[in-house]
Amino acid sequence: MKVNTDEKAKKKRRKVKKRRVSTRLDEEDVSVVNKLKDRHSRKKDEQGNTIAVLNTNDLTISHPTSYIRIMEKTTESQMNKNLQPELPGDLLSSQWRCALCHERSCKDNLGDLFGPYYVRIHPDNKWPSFLLKSTHKPSRHDWHSLDIWMHGYCALWTPDLHLVGGQFLDLETRVVKYWSQNCTECHRSGATIPISNSKFLHYPCAVKRGCRFDERTFTCHVPTSTI
Repeated sequence: MKVNTDEKAKKKRRKVKKRRVSTRLDEEDVSVVNKLKDRHSRKKDEQGNTIAVLNTNDLTISHPTSYIRIMEKTTESQMNKNLQPELPGDLLSSQWRCALCHERSCKDNLGDLFGPYYVRIHPDNKWPSFLLKSTHKPSRHDWHSLDIWMHGYCALWTPDLHLVGGQFLDLETRVVKYWSQNCTECHRSGATIPISNSKFLHYPCAVKRGCRFDERTFTCHVPTSTI
Protein backbone atom coordinates (compact mmCIF):
# COMPACT_ATOMS: atom_id res chain seq x y z
CA MET A 1 0.00 0.00 0.00
CA LYS A 2 2.84 2.33 0.81
CA VAL A 3 4.32 1.85 -2.66
CA ASN A 4 1.02 2.73 -4.29
CA THR A 5 0.73 5.85 -2.12
CA ASP A 6 4.23 7.00 -3.14
CA GLU A 7 3.44 6.47 -6.84
CA LYS A 8 0.23 8.48 -6.55
CA ALA A 9 2.11 11.31 -4.81
CA LYS A 10 4.72 11.41 -7.61
CA LYS A 11 1.99 11.56 -10.27
CA LYS A 12 0.31 14.47 -8.45
CA ARG A 13 3.64 16.34 -8.29
CA ARG A 14 4.18 15.82 -12.03
CA LYS A 15 0.69 17.14 -12.76
CA VAL A 16 1.27 20.18 -10.58
CA LYS A 17 4.57 20.92 -12.31
CA LYS A 18 2.96 20.65 -15.73
CA ARG A 19 0.19 22.97 -14.68
CA ARG A 20 2.66 25.52 -13.33
CA VAL A 21 4.73 25.45 -16.52
CA SER A 22 1.65 25.79 -18.73
CA THR A 23 0.45 28.69 -16.55
CA ARG A 24 3.80 30.46 -16.99
CA LEU A 25 3.65 30.03 -20.75
CA ASP A 26 0.13 31.43 -20.82
CA GLU A 27 1.24 34.47 -18.84
CA GLU A 28 4.14 35.03 -21.22
CA ASP A 29 1.80 34.78 -24.20
CA VAL A 30 -0.56 37.29 -22.63
CA SER A 31 2.32 39.65 -21.94
CA VAL A 32 3.49 39.46 -25.56
CA VAL A 33 -0.02 40.06 -26.85
CA ASN A 34 -0.42 43.08 -24.59
CA LYS A 35 2.86 44.55 -25.79
CA LEU A 36 1.83 44.09 -29.42
CA LYS A 37 -1.52 45.73 -28.71
CA ASP A 38 0.18 48.71 -27.06
CA ARG A 39 2.59 49.06 -29.97
CA HIS A 40 0.11 48.83 -32.83
CA SER A 41 -3.09 50.13 -31.30
CA ARG A 42 -3.97 53.82 -31.37
CA LYS A 43 -2.64 55.70 -28.38
CA LYS A 44 -5.17 57.59 -26.31
CA ASP A 45 -5.17 61.33 -26.47
CA GLU A 46 -2.97 62.87 -23.78
CA GLN A 47 -5.82 65.09 -22.66
CA GLY A 48 -8.27 62.22 -22.80
CA ASN A 49 -10.44 63.97 -25.39
CA THR A 50 -12.42 61.81 -27.78
CA ILE A 51 -14.17 64.80 -29.38
CA ALA A 52 -13.18 68.38 -30.16
CA VAL A 53 -13.29 70.64 -27.09
CA LEU A 54 -13.82 74.42 -27.16
CA ASN A 55 -11.57 76.35 -24.79
CA THR A 56 -13.72 79.22 -23.50
CA ASN A 57 -10.70 81.23 -22.30
CA ASP A 58 -9.01 81.84 -25.66
CA LEU A 59 -11.81 80.50 -27.91
CA THR A 60 -9.58 77.80 -29.44
CA ILE A 61 -10.54 74.25 -30.30
CA SER A 62 -8.52 71.32 -28.98
CA HIS A 63 -8.72 68.38 -31.36
CA PRO A 64 -8.04 64.80 -30.26
CA THR A 65 -4.77 63.25 -31.39
CA SER A 66 -6.58 60.79 -33.66
CA TYR A 67 -8.16 63.66 -35.62
CA ILE A 68 -4.84 65.48 -35.98
CA ARG A 69 -3.16 62.28 -37.17
CA ILE A 70 -5.83 61.72 -39.82
CA MET A 71 -5.56 65.31 -41.08
CA GLU A 72 -1.76 65.03 -41.32
CA LYS A 73 -2.01 61.83 -43.37
CA THR A 74 -4.67 63.37 -45.63
CA THR A 75 -2.54 66.46 -46.24
CA GLU A 76 0.55 64.36 -47.00
CA SER A 77 -1.40 62.17 -49.41
CA GLN A 78 -2.81 65.20 -51.23
CA MET A 79 0.66 66.77 -51.53
CA ASN A 80 2.03 63.56 -53.06
CA LYS A 81 -0.81 63.54 -55.61
CA ASN A 82 -0.07 67.15 -56.56
CA LEU A 83 3.60 66.34 -57.17
CA GLN A 84 2.78 63.46 -59.52
CA PRO A 85 2.19 64.52 -63.13
CA GLU A 86 -1.07 63.54 -64.74
CA LEU A 87 -0.49 60.88 -67.38
CA PRO A 88 -1.59 61.80 -70.91
CA GLY A 89 -4.58 59.90 -72.24
CA ASP A 90 -2.79 58.99 -75.50
CA LEU A 91 0.38 57.76 -73.76
CA LEU A 92 2.37 54.95 -75.37
CA SER A 93 4.56 53.23 -72.80
CA SER A 94 8.16 52.97 -73.98
CA GLN A 95 11.00 50.61 -73.15
CA TRP A 96 13.23 51.55 -70.26
CA ARG A 97 16.26 52.61 -72.27
CA CYS A 98 17.97 55.91 -73.07
CA ALA A 99 16.17 57.90 -75.77
CA LEU A 100 19.55 59.14 -77.04
CA CYS A 101 22.16 56.37 -76.89
CA HIS A 102 19.72 53.39 -76.93
CA GLU A 103 21.46 51.80 -73.92
CA ARG A 104 19.72 50.58 -70.76
CA SER A 105 20.17 51.70 -67.18
CA CYS A 106 23.64 51.35 -65.59
CA LYS A 107 25.26 50.25 -68.85
CA ASP A 108 29.06 50.48 -68.40
CA ASN A 109 29.63 53.76 -66.53
CA LEU A 110 26.56 55.60 -67.82
CA GLY A 111 24.68 55.43 -64.53
CA ASP A 112 20.94 55.29 -64.01
CA LEU A 113 18.21 56.60 -66.29
CA PHE A 114 16.33 59.79 -65.43
CA GLY A 115 12.71 60.45 -66.29
CA PRO A 116 10.10 59.99 -67.42
CA TYR A 117 9.81 63.09 -69.62
CA TYR A 118 6.66 63.28 -71.71
CA VAL A 119 6.71 64.42 -75.34
CA ARG A 120 3.99 64.53 -78.01
CA ILE A 121 5.07 63.51 -81.49
CA HIS A 122 3.43 62.62 -84.77
CA PRO A 123 4.22 59.39 -86.67
CA ASP A 124 5.11 61.49 -89.72
CA ASN A 125 8.13 62.76 -87.81
CA LYS A 126 11.22 60.67 -87.12
CA TRP A 127 9.60 57.90 -85.06
CA PRO A 128 11.73 56.20 -82.34
CA SER A 129 10.83 52.59 -83.11
CA PHE A 130 13.62 51.36 -80.81
CA LEU A 131 11.76 52.81 -77.82
CA LEU A 132 8.35 51.31 -78.46
CA LYS A 133 7.32 47.90 -77.21
CA SER A 134 6.41 45.43 -79.94
CA THR A 135 2.77 45.36 -78.84
CA HIS A 136 2.32 49.09 -79.38
CA LYS A 137 1.56 50.08 -82.96
CA PRO A 138 0.81 53.81 -83.20
CA SER A 139 -1.78 55.16 -85.56
CA ARG A 140 -0.35 56.89 -88.62
CA HIS A 141 -2.88 59.73 -88.39
CA ASP A 142 -2.88 60.78 -84.72
CA TRP A 143 -0.52 62.48 -82.32
CA HIS A 144 0.82 60.33 -79.51
CA SER A 145 2.49 60.99 -76.16
CA LEU A 146 5.62 59.08 -75.27
CA ASP A 147 7.48 58.75 -71.97
CA ILE A 148 11.23 58.91 -72.54
CA TRP A 149 14.25 58.37 -70.29
CA MET A 150 17.83 59.58 -70.58
CA HIS A 151 21.18 58.97 -68.94
CA GLY A 152 22.45 61.95 -67.00
CA TYR A 153 25.70 62.08 -68.98
CA CYS A 154 23.91 61.79 -72.34
CA ALA A 155 21.70 64.76 -71.49
CA LEU A 156 24.51 66.77 -69.87
CA TRP A 157 26.79 66.69 -72.93
CA THR A 158 24.01 67.37 -75.44
CA PRO A 159 24.29 70.92 -76.81
CA ASP A 160 21.24 73.17 -76.44
CA LEU A 161 19.49 70.78 -74.05
CA HIS A 162 18.77 72.70 -70.84
CA LEU A 163 16.99 71.52 -67.72
CA VAL A 164 14.85 74.17 -66.00
CA GLY A 165 12.52 73.40 -63.10
CA GLY A 166 12.77 69.65 -63.64
CA GLN A 167 11.81 69.90 -67.32
CA PHE A 168 13.85 70.17 -70.52
CA LEU A 169 13.13 73.25 -72.60
CA ASP A 170 11.61 72.57 -76.04
CA LEU A 171 12.27 68.85 -75.61
CA GLU A 172 9.71 67.73 -78.19
CA THR A 173 11.38 69.66 -81.03
CA ARG A 174 14.91 68.81 -80.02
CA VAL A 175 14.43 65.09 -79.45
CA VAL A 176 12.90 64.66 -82.92
CA LYS A 177 15.99 66.39 -84.32
CA TYR A 178 18.30 64.06 -82.38
CA TRP A 179 16.44 60.99 -83.67
CA SER A 180 17.18 62.13 -87.23
CA GLN A 181 20.93 62.20 -86.53
CA ASN A 182 22.85 58.93 -86.80
CA CYS A 183 26.03 58.22 -84.87
CA THR A 184 29.19 57.83 -86.98
CA GLU A 185 30.46 55.20 -84.54
CA CYS A 186 27.51 52.82 -84.03
CA HIS A 187 25.28 54.14 -86.87
CA ARG A 188 22.22 54.34 -84.63
CA SER A 189 19.90 57.34 -84.22
CA GLY A 190 19.90 59.77 -81.30
CA ALA A 191 23.45 61.12 -81.73
CA THR A 192 23.78 64.58 -80.16
CA ILE A 193 27.49 65.52 -79.98
CA PRO A 194 28.63 67.24 -83.20
CA ILE A 195 32.14 66.42 -84.46
CA SER A 196 31.80 68.14 -87.86
CA ASN A 197 29.09 69.79 -89.95
CA SER A 198 27.18 66.57 -90.61
CA LYS A 199 28.69 64.03 -88.22
CA PHE A 200 27.51 63.25 -84.69
CA LEU A 201 28.32 60.91 -81.83
CA HIS A 202 26.51 59.45 -78.85
CA TYR A 203 28.11 60.25 -75.51
CA PRO A 204 29.30 56.65 -74.86
CA CYS A 205 30.62 56.44 -78.43
CA ALA A 206 32.52 59.70 -77.91
CA VAL A 207 34.09 58.22 -74.77
CA LYS A 208 35.21 55.16 -76.76
CA ARG A 209 36.83 57.40 -79.36
CA GLY A 210 38.88 59.11 -76.68
CA CYS A 211 37.20 62.50 -76.91
CA ARG A 212 38.10 65.14 -74.33
CA PHE A 213 35.25 66.70 -72.35
CA ASP A 214 35.69 70.26 -71.10
CA GLU A 215 33.65 70.62 -67.91
CA ARG A 216 34.06 74.42 -67.87
CA THR A 217 32.26 74.96 -71.18
CA PHE A 218 30.54 71.55 -71.48
CA THR A 219 31.98 71.01 -74.91
CA CYS A 220 33.45 67.88 -76.45
CA HIS A 221 36.77 67.96 -78.33
CA VAL A 222 37.28 65.12 -80.78
CA PRO A 223 40.80 63.99 -81.78
CA THR A 224 41.39 65.06 -85.39
CA SER A 225 42.65 61.60 -86.27
CA THR A 226 39.23 60.07 -85.51
CA ILE A 227 37.07 62.51 -87.49
